[in-house]
Amino acid sequence: MQPSMLHGIGDSPTQLVREILKCRDPSRDNRNAGAEDTAANVMTVMLRVQAPPASLLVVDTELCDSLRLALHNAGFEVTVAETADDALEALSIRHHALAVTDRLGLVRSFRDRGTGRLLQIILIGGREQCAMEAALDAGADDFVDARGSEALLQARLSSARRMSTLESALRAAFTEGRRLAMTDELTGVANRRFFATHYPREIARAARYASAVAVAMCDIDHFKRINDRCGHAAGDEVLRQFAQRLQSCLRHGTDWIARVGGEEFAVVMPEADLEEAMSICQKLRATVSDSPFNGKSMETRVTASFGLAAIDGMPRDPKRIAERLLSAADRALYRSKAAGRDRVTAVKLRFGRR
Repeated sequence: MQPSMLHGIGDSPTQLVREILKCRDPSRDNRNAGAEDTAANVMTVMLRVQAPPASLLVVDTELCDSLRLALHNAGFEVTVAETADDALEALSIRHHALAVTDRLGLVRSFRDRGTGRLLQIILIGGREQCAMEAALDAGADDFVDARGSEALLQARLSSARRMSTLESALRAAFTEGRRLAMTDELTGVANRRFFATHYPREIARAARYASAVAVAMCDIDHFKRINDRCGHAAGDEVLRQFAQRLQSCLRHGTDWIARVGGEEFAVVMPEADLEEAMSICQKLRATVSDSPFNGKSMETRVTASFGLAAIDGMPRDPKRIAERLLSAADRALYRSKAAGRDRVTAVKLRFGRR
């Protein structure tokens, strides 16, 4: 499946399952067979290592023991609730992949909860056609005759188990894919795509609350020499350690960094005026240069140059200010390099208020 096919479907696992099933086409050629085989292997592992899904059982006493055993045999953990209130409380505390009940009124209550996770509902009832129609109309996914075949019941529960397991694996894969799409694979920090999305939002937020904001562009000095002297594997290790050192100096939960080029990183510091941002950047510079970078058969000293731009007023046009602030930081970076590298050059931008 192409990534574009998943665009805009949000976090709904039910919709995700439908989109993937809809996109399956046996007549497709084998041009993407390699990628699909890899994805299938990953999905197989995810399905295998998942914990058993939880099920909720709300039935009369005479049915409880046999249904509990059937759910256990199908691979579910079982929570038994005696009353409707107990059942609804159990659903609010923990996600249950399956609810099995013989109470029609509960079916609608379960369905009306409308969580973002896939909840399958099976109603246990009699043979009457009207009971089946009422169950499906209330929102049940399936209807099973209480006096029917045990093999048929087990087959229905096993089918629900497979659907639950698939939903969990797809949710995990979707979440991980979204994380990877915004993370630089080598260094583990945010990537250029994340920066392009969230940096303008930080500037817009600063405008909305009339708060300060600063951004720094930093670049590893003479990085090409490191690659030429030590090799590209050593260069990759330097990038990883460089990102880790930067990350260790930032204000937790406030500042963030992104790799925006080969050896170039952006540091975004919300609610930091020029003085505070300058202090952070000087700390970043010292952390990089104070001790050598070590790796397999590699030890090298590294320095970095920083260009810092900050504003402390409310901009008239957040989008335009975002561009100007970034451009100012970039120009300050080049001044640091021209002045001898391993330094921070800072500029404060001033804009009229609304």
